Amino acid sequence: MGWKNWPYWLKGGVIGIIFIYLILLLGIFNILNENSFLYILLLPALVVFFYFPYTFNLGGYEWQFITYSIYGLIIGALIGWIYGKIKKKKETNIGR
Repeated sequence: MGWKNWPYWLKGGVIGIIFIYLILLLGIFNILNENSFLYILLLPALVVFFYFPYTFNLGGYEWQFITYSIYGLIIGALIGWIYGKIKKKKETNIGR
């Protein structure tokens, strides 16, 4: 099953995970600052990162990897699902 056969929500999830880690790479090299839009996108994941590690027995890096991956997957899948719904609706309207 190739990339073209994947549902839009799955494509969006994969792209979302890649996008989150690219943002983190930019943050590591101090390209992002607190006033940028991309920094605001990471705020929910940062809140989870600083609040929940003490409730589980995970170290900092493992928890950070899991949190950012889930956050990117959820946001990307949601955007991909919405895109798929819009595209499907347009295709059915064109066929009428």
